[in-house]
Amino acid sequence: MGTFRLPAVCVIGMSLLAIGCGGGGPADSGPTRYALTGKVTLDGMPLDGGTISFLPPGETDALRVSGGPITNGTFSIPKEKGANEGTYRVEIRSRKPSGKKVPDPDMGGMIDVMVEAVPPRYNDKSELKEQVGPGKTEFEFTLISK
Repeated sequence: MGTFRLPAVCVIGMSLLAIGCGGGGPADSGPTRYALTGKVTLDGMPLDGGTISFLPPGETDALRVSGGPITNGTFSIPKEKGANEGTYRVEIRSRKPSGKKVPDPDMGGMIDVMVEAVPPRYNDKSELKEQVGPGKTEFEFTLISK
C-alpha cells in the first residue's frame, strides 16, 4: 500500500502545482495593454520606413514603453508589445541616405552616410503626445519637414 501512496501524492502535488502556475505570464500580468495601429506621413507621403515609440512622460514606472517599425506609412504594434492606458510622448524616426559616401572599414568599399529624415520636433524634441486607452488605439501622424 505504501508504494502506491507516494506516487499518488506526487501526481496530485504536481497537478496542483501545474494548475497554480498555468496561464498568465509577463504579457498577461499587470495593467491591460492595447494593440496600437496607425499611419504616418511626411510632407503628404507615407513614411517609407522607420520606427515609432510611445514613451511615458517623465520618470514613471506606471506606463510601459511601446513601439515598433513603420513600413509603407503604417505601423501595427501587437497587444503583447502595446501600451498601457495613459498619455504618451511619441517619437518617430526614419533614416535615409545623405548622398555622401564614406569608406566602410569592415567590408571595404564605400557606404552611404545615413541621416535622420524626420525633424527633431517629432523625435529627440518630440511635441507629439497621445492618449492610449479603450477606443483610442488607432492614430494618424501627419508630419511636416519644414
